[in-house]
Amino acid sequence: MTPTQTSLFLSIGNTSAVLLVDYVYARESRSRSSIYALLVLSVGVLTYFYPWELKQISFIGITLVLFSSIGYALNLTINRSLLRHKVTRTEDLIIFPMLIGAIGLLGVGLTMEELPSLTPKLVLLILWLGSVNGALAFYLWTWTQRYLKAFESSLLNNLMLIEIALLDVLFLQRQLSLMQLIGILFVATSIAYVQISPLLKKRRESKL
Repeated sequence: MTPTQTSLFLSIGNTSAVLLVDYVYARESRSRSSIYALLVLSVGVLTYFYPWELKQISFIGITLVLFSSIGYALNLTINRSLLRHKVTRTEDLIIFPMLIGAIGLLGVGLTMEELPSLTPKLVLLILWLGSVNGALAFYLWTWTQRYLKAFESSLLNNLMLIEIALLDVLFLQRQLSLMQLIGILFVATSIAYVQISPLLKKRRESKL
């Protein structure tokens, strides 16, 4: 599968899997607004990534993406439950998994490649990616799960599609097509709808 196809399936698959797991396990996002938001998000993602080049999609690729989405959904939902009920600390959900992952990746890397020459630029890149893009970003992402429902967190994660598109325009002078702009609008609408709908519901109830 191409990177575009993988991003397409992950954007929709992750959010759909989270909603399904949440429906069975946590039962926090069982309102119609979640279904509507998922449908609007799916339309936006499909529009943004059009054309989809379906002839290149393989069964193995789809299966791996499906497993990835299920793992993502379970991780997000379980983290949300543990933090919500104060079973564990945010740090515990970050330090140990990242340490295990780092050791595993380093081990695989050392068996496949030689150690690179550590230039000052490379050291700065490693420190930045490890501390800011890695440790700090994952800590803040996990910390927000104490306050956001799993489906809300997953939906907000799709802001990366919009952010990457904007960065492409600002720094790489990329031109977005009309279909991509429409897709971004649909994605932004779905995210805003989930955030605003509870406030609108409370406002309607207060008037009754």
